[in-house]
Amino acid sequence: MQLVQVEYDDVTIGDLMMQITLEGEVVVVDCGIGVYEFWGSKGYHTDLRKEMNAPVYIEEVKLIDENGEPVPITDENNVLINDWLSSNLSSIEEAILEKATIDC
Repeated sequence: MQLVQVEYDDVTIGDLMMQITLEGEVVVVDCGIGVYEFWGSKGYHTDLRKEMNAPVYIEEVKLIDENGEPVPITDENNVLINDWLSSNLSSIEEAILEKATIDC
């Protein structure tokens, strides 16, 4: 298992700018067929692939207003953050998988 972080800076949500660090657990899964025999020749087929082991979670988030001042995270802001996360989840997972190494 490998923990992989991706960072997004200057994301706009509502009237605020967001800097967010996300983390995901990546595992390597062997999707090969394993032991095989082909016309008397024996072999072992392996096909290593990276997969998410658990849902992506937020490691750190900062909200900044138009004046560059930090904004506290309220319930309303939390809804905006979660909406952004759910609408970008597939590209976030792709970025995490791309960043992970195959020997994890």
